[in-house]
Amino acid sequence: MLGLLLVSFVFWLAGSLGFSANHAGGILLALAVVAAVSWLAYRRNPTDRPLSGWLSGNRQTILAAELVFGLVFAGWVWVRAQNPAIAATEKPMEFAFLNAIGRSPTFPPLDPWLSGYAISYYYFGYVMTSVLGRLALVAEPVAFNLAVAWLVAGTAVGAFGLVYNLVALAGRRTAVAWGVVAALAVAVAGNLQIGLELLHGNGIGSPALWRWIDIRDINGPADTDGSPR
Repeated sequence: MLGLLLVSFVFWLAGSLGFSANHAGGILLALAVVAAVSWLAYRRNPTDRPLSGWLSGNRQTILAAELVFGLVFAGWVWVRAQNPAIAATEKPMEFAFLNAIGRSPTFPPLDPWLSGYAISYYYFGYVMTSVLGRLALVAEPVAFNLAVAWLVAGTAVGAFGLVYNLVALAGRRTAVAWGVVAALAVAVAGNLQIGLELLHGNGIGSPALWRWIDIRDINGPADTDGSPR
């Protein structure tokens, strides 16, 4: 996540200052700059053990973090695939920003709502999404839907890393387990409405129960046709 943030920031800064253009070459240049600075920082610290040794010593943690991200990402791709339409709430406006960032020659990007003006709004998150989409060689509609899953998975792995390190500082051997709990609690469980939606959409629960729970859109009788909402 830090690598994506740094690459996107260097790409945005270089484009804003006129050192590079807003195209794939500018993204690759930012990637090369971050890689070079990272390598120099690694080489200037001779007290650290070799990278291969660090990878070997932290294999379990690395594997757990990758699994958390991969499984949450795949799960949310499936969720998004059930309704991939870029409609309702703020999605059309967000999609317009993503397209504007992909098509503007420099930064700040052109405003899709007011011709001849730049976006007067915070847009860096869309820059990060555009960077990933262009590196993956996918069109903006695909990048938008994948970004929804990426944000959920990134939130999960961020929660995992934070709690894992806090627990590991206390010398606990269950740091990975608590990290997984944090990832699920923050990115998936939330207020548990996902589970309630599944129960209601599959016809589970009496009308009185759902009236008592009284959550908007699921406070009526449960669906009886067995089709998920």
